Amino acid sequence: RTTLNLQIGAYQDESKRWGGSSWVSGDNLSVGYWSGAETHHISNRFTSITIPAGATIDTAVATFNARYTQSGAPVNTNINCEDQDDPARVSSYSDFDGRTLTTAFSAWDSVPTFSSGSWYASPDITSTVQEYSDRAGRASGNALQFFWKNDGSGTTSIRYSTSYGFSSSRAAKLDIDYTAAATNWGVSRAAGQGGLAGSGGLAGKGGGLAS
Repeated sequence: RTTLNLQIGAYQDESKRWGGSSWVSGDNLSVGYWSGAETHHISNRFTSITIPAGATIDTAVATFNARYTQSGAPVNTNINCEDQDDPARVSSYSDFDGRTLTTAFSAWDSVPTFSSGSWYASPDITSTVQEYSDRAGRASGNALQFFWKNDGSGTTSIRYSTSYGFSSSRAAKLDIDYTAAATNWGVSRAAGQGGLAGSGGLAGKGGGLAS
């Protein structure tokens, strides 16, 4: 079993989309609902996801540091990975909305009150990370991007996570435990090279039982 402890490494790898046309990279990362149909959603992109093909994701949890103290409730949200082998950084409002997400998601409803500077762990997000990991074209070392989006929060119910642009040490984290697929070495045929009766085998040349 292997553990990856990841953290956002550049402000360009995080963004927020809100309202009817607003988008920003690397600052004021908020999720929830403010007022006047102003829903808030964020994206976080992690690089160098060294999970080998065929691995089983045992656990996956995202962790956010509170930028401000906030208690409006309820804050109801979903977390999905982007359904791409090696997702690029989000670059605009329309780009944010145009991304394809995994079918699997994790609901994070009734997000607790945030106290500035404290860390808050999401529910387990294994299912969406597994769907991303199982993509046929994904390779170890590619990026993973997840979207934390509002899903029916109350008015003025919002949470701000600390961005890399504000404090690199307080940027979002992603911790993944996985088990690599078992290696199938195969069994050589009885008469094959290196087999029981092959060259170097029990009956083969070079010190076999019957030279």
